[in-house]
Amino acid sequence: MFKLYTLIAGISVIIRQFFIDNPYESLPFLTQETELWLPEVLNWATEGAFHLITFAMVGIFYRSRSCPPLGSLLYLLFYWANTGVLTLMCKASFSVVPVVLIIIVYIGVIIGFIVLKNWIADKIEYSNRF
Repeated sequence: MFKLYTLIAGISVIIRQFFIDNPYESLPFLTQETELWLPEVLNWATEGAFHLITFAMVGIFYRSRSCPPLGSLLYLLFYWANTGVLTLMCKASFSVVPVVLIIIVYIGVIIGFIVLKNWIADKIEYSNRF
């Protein structure tokens, strides 16, 4: 199990570092002078909070240390989804109405996944009784 976790965690780091774009690069107000340094500075400034939020979201669906490869894979998927949501917010220039709509839809999707997870868990628990 440890080797599989190491493999998935390594692939996850490579994907996050090299294949997922910096969401701040899609800010519409970047100029030629700021497009080289501003997205990187914003990414560095928010990276800690971004990882904490992603880690907390994974915790909704994954019990710590129950299956480390699954946790690592879920972290990658939620990181990717959160980056996509942040990219949409950047493209909307952080205008209030689009950002609120994006957040509402994203929360709805998360709630839908929670309901689905609980439904599956109930079905598995019910089938294990008999």
